[in-house]
Amino acid sequence: MLIVILAFAHTMFVLLSNPRNIETKDSTYSGNATNPSTNETLNIALKSDFDPKSDNPFSSYYTAMMTAYFWLYGDWVQRDDFNFWAVDVFTLVASLFLVIVLQNMLIAFMSGIYEEAKIKGRQTLLRHRAIIIADYEALHHIHYWKHEPDPKHIYYFGQSKTIEEWNDSRKHNRGAIYKGFEEKSTFTKYIFKERSYDKRSIWVYEVNIKSEIEKIKFMKNDLNYNIEYLITKLEDSKNEMINNNDEINKKIEELKCFQ
Repeated sequence: MLIVILAFAHTMFVLLSNPRNIETKDSTYSGNATNPSTNETLNIALKSDFDPKSDNPFSSYYTAMMTAYFWLYGDWVQRDDFNFWAVDVFTLVASLFLVIVLQNMLIAFMSGIYEEAKIKGRQTLLRHRAIIIADYEALHHIHYWKHEPDPKHIYYFGQSKTIEEWNDSRKHNRGAIYKGFEEKSTFTKYIFKERSYDKRSIWVYEVNIKSEIEKIKFMKNDLNYNIEYLITKLEDSKNEMINNNDEINKKIEELKCFQ
């Protein structure tokens, strides 16, 4: 739009910067005045004198740009000052091009930006929701009480009036119910690539895998040693208990002999 305004301003500056051979519209004011001392009636006529420098809005390129810019608001000052067919032609072309074409293009451009911002905002909202759901799923198994099971059935109680209104609205449109949803929704296709998302994970950890494996092996060996030691102690205790039982039985037999 700025380039078009500069182009029209340059055209009008070349055409009207020095309007010596262009007819101007001179305003004439006439009236009667009465001299109160003599009661004489005077006929007065005033004619405006057009100054090519001070009265001409296109005398310099700067003022020409300002005047061409105010065309957007319907201020066509050149039609009031100049009586020249070329001025009328350029005014008509400028009014059609600037006011109708460029303003509609600007409105369409702003509408496109609004739609693009709306789509990006929806994508950002869905991305944040997905991150929150992923964080919840990651923490879902860390709990101290039993979660309630998901419902097997979902019941909807609808009013007959609502169903009738929906049926009337769908009477002339027997297409897919989700057709409008697909048009308003934002679908974006992504190619799956294996990536590491540790930087964006909620878990903060610094683990040396090799050292952790060595620790696990050491703990396993230590556990095996403890288990073997415990088995040996149990076997010894069992043998002592057997020997004790033999001695007790022998004492009982000796006591029976005294009966």
